[in-house]
Amino acid sequence: RGLVGSEMCIRDRAWAKDGTCLLLTVELDAPSPDEPPRVTVRGARPLEEVKGSAQMQLQLDVLVSEAMQDLATLLGPDGAGTGEVLVRLRTGMGQEPLLRLGRQFHLDSDVAERLASVEGLANVALTARRSAGHLRLVA
Repeated sequence: RGLVGSEMCIRDRAWAKDGTCLLLTVELDAPSPDEPPRVTVRGARPLEEVKGSAQMQLQLDVLVSEAMQDLATLLGPDGAGTGEVLVRLRTGMGQEPLLRLGRQFHLDSDVAERLASVEGLANVALTARRSAGHLRLVA
């Protein structure tokens, strides 16, 4: 069962007071080209609840081999996370190898920031890993 407007306002007031970031489930409705589209909020969950299930991808370049030890230390073991790490080895040759180090790392912006500060690593980018879409067409 979905919450009605007044129930959501009461619950969301506590989230607002705490400064909680939310993931919203919404429905977009465009009744006609002459009317502006409407967005209806169908649900909300604190981001902390969904953070562990988010599939992230970290891509970076390794410029010098000495940076690999720092990379290994900062990433930690490939374990119970959901993040994939792709590393491009900048060898200066024609084809530069792309390595997948694993798909079960714990990745977040803090890890990406620490890696970006390591000498010998470059182009550190943390993004959501692409997967099959979960969008539905509502008629």
